[in-house]
Amino acid sequence: MKICPKCNKTYTDDTLNFCLEDGSVLSNLEQTAAPPPTIMVPAPRESRQTYPAETSGMRDEIRTAPRITPQPKKSSKRWLLVVGILLGVVVLCGGGLIGLIALVPIEDASTESKPEVAEERTDKTTTGGDPSRRLKKEDDLVDWEVVENDFIAAEERDGALVLTSVEDYYYVILSKGFETYDASTMITLRNITGEEATSGYGLVFHSDPKAVLEKDYAFLIRTDNGNYRIVQHTKKKERNLVEWTSSNAIRKGREKNSLEVRVEGNMMEFFINGESVEKLRDYTNYKDGVAGVYTSDEIPIAFSRLELRK
Repeated sequence: MKICPKCNKTYTDDTLNFCLEDGSVLSNLEQTAAPPPTIMVPAPRESRQTYPAETSGMRDEIRTAPRITPQPKKSSKRWLLVVGILLGVVVLCGGGLIGLIALVPIEDASTESKPEVAEERTDKTTTGGDPSRRLKKEDDLVDWEVVENDFIAAEERDGALVLTSVEDYYYVILSKGFETYDASTMITLRNITGEEATSGYGLVFHSDPKAVLEKDYAFLIRTDNGNYRIVQHTKKKERNLVEWTSSNAIRKGREKNSLEVRVEGNMMEFFINGESVEKLRDYTNYKDGVAGVYTSDEIPIAFSRLELRK
């Protein structure tokens, strides 16, 4: 098969050397150096099984970035001094689209350096995004222009953008203007069939619109088994920061779910349907990245709302 590097049209006739649409020299699909517009990359394959809930004693060995370990509670002992003075009280404080196609070899998630985990996460539950920030942008995604090809199909259905990638691939599409640094970014999505999508689907953030998958993160779920994971893309390679983890916050099957990432400086907190599930530190320090969506494995996923608060 050959592909036009300019208009992305593919040809099965290997005797053709020039594009019939714009006259560009055709390239073999597997040897195409310059990627066409919109992003699609093969997913790192997982075994086709239901992922179990967290197992004590195993998690730190298999995760690239271990989950935050709650700090021990401070002692409640009161110290009575001879002079009868209370020295202090410790108070705990709660303290539009751009893209590229990248056809790369399927690889397992890398187990390189482990990012340092953050301090104990908060478990507060909210609805409708970060209440401490103002709504700056929202988009129902139905007007997004998706260039359909052999790897992705897109349609509007019931006021949502429905994306279906081919099996064994995941597909990422980026927004315009939804800059995720020091912001709360939330996506609403639904697995239309409720079936297994092995690589997951969800929210991409901190992504460079001019160099897709060079440096970004993705927050992904599966509603067939109620698991989530967090991945990092570096130079078009995907590695797990948080391995597949069971969460009761995920609404299973064909129910709607909201995924939210709240970023303050280099701290990232992850929410599912308003419930905090992870908190990690960002070491890429990429301040100009944008949000996007991630779908995979021939399962139609409906994305109905993208929201940005600052």
